[in-house]
Amino acid sequence: MPKPENMPYLIEIEDWRAPYTFGISRIADEGGDPFTEYRTIEFSGGIIVPDLPKTKKAEILVWPETYLNPAGRTRAEPTAVGHASSSAGVLRCHLFLPAEMYLPLISVSAAQKVRYLNFGGDKLRYGNANIRSYTFDHDAPPDHVKELQEIWAAEAKSRRDASRKKAK
Repeated sequence: MPKPENMPYLIEIEDWRAPYTFGISRIADEGGDPFTEYRTIEFSGGIIVPDLPKTKKAEILVWPETYLNPAGRTRAEPTAVGHASSSAGVLRCHLFLPAEMYLPLISVSAAQKVRYLNFGGDKLRYGNANIRSYTFDHDAPPDHVKELQEIWAAEAKSRRDASRKKAK
């Protein structure tokens, strides 16, 4: 069984969009870039694994970051590649993507080749979790879904057993 900080999640993507904003920066006077640019990819869908009783929908926001391109990876010990939070019945995921992968991800999304997001990270605690890895994929074979469900079931059983031992 994976450690609680590497639990699998699977989301079926139902819709996506890629908003883009470009303009003149208000902080250019401070020696920064005279322009501002905002680009993301937003996905929405349903949660397949785990079975979260009060949360069935997911919203995924993907941010392209130049420091994550191979030439810019200078952070010594990264702790996460994203974050998930659950509130009001929605699991919201913020993922950081190497900027050079932004256009390829838009291309495969436009071709309807991205149907699933599979990510590994912490178990939700107080509605929050770090994401340590993620994969966008075209399919989710039933045996893979069953394997992920079994991992969560084993983790829940382990938690129940530990709780019973504490109670004795």
